[in-house]
Amino acid sequence: MGPITSLWSSSLLHDLRHRSSGAQVSVITRMQETIESEAPASPSQEFGRPDWLGVLAKSAAADLNRLASTLVRHLSWTWLRSPETGLVMVRGRIGGSGDPFNFGETTVTRCALRLADGAVGYGYVQGTDGQHARLAALVDASLQRDDENRVPLLEVIERLRETQARLRRERRAKAASTKVEFFTLIRGENLE
Repeated sequence: MGPITSLWSSSLLHDLRHRSSGAQVSVITRMQETIESEAPASPSQEFGRPDWLGVLAKSAAADLNRLASTLVRHLSWTWLRSPETGLVMVRGRIGGSGDPFNFGETTVTRCALRLADGAVGYGYVQGTDGQHARLAALVDASLQRDDENRVPLLEVIERLRETQARLRRERRAKAASTKVEFFTLIRGENLE
C-alpha cells in the first residue's frame, strides 16, 4: 500500500472536524456554507458528479451498503487501482476564517475501477475500509451510465445527502445548546 498523494476532496475535508474525537476545532467553517449552497435544492434537481462523489465520500459505510449494494451487485468490473490506504494532511483555519495551518493527518482509502462498458469510478473514503471505497467507486461508475439503475442510485444519493444534512443540524443544535455567554460584572466599590 502506497501513500495517497492526490488532493483530497475539500467537502470531505470539512467533514473531518465532525468525526474528530471530541476536539472542538473549527476547521474550514466557510466550506460548510459553500457545500450547502452548492447542494441540489430538491430531489428533482440533477446531481453533478462532484455532488455525488462528496456524498459518497462522507456517507457511513453501513448506510451506503444498505441502500446501494443491491443496485450495483450485478455489475462486472476490473480494478484500475485496488483499495489502498494512506495519509492526507488536514488543513484548518484559525477561527474558521483566519490563516491556514496543518491540523493533522487522517487515514484515507481510495480505489478506482472500470465497468465492463468502460465507465470509470473512483472511491475515496476516510478510514481504512476498502469495501466502502469499492462500493463508492461502483456507485460512481454506475451513475455515469444511462441505464435503469441511474434514477434509483440518484435517490440513494439524495437519501444519503438528507441523512448527512440531518446529522449536521443535530450537531449544530447540540453545540449551540452548550454555548456559554460571557459578560463582565461591575463590582459595587469600583463604580467611580
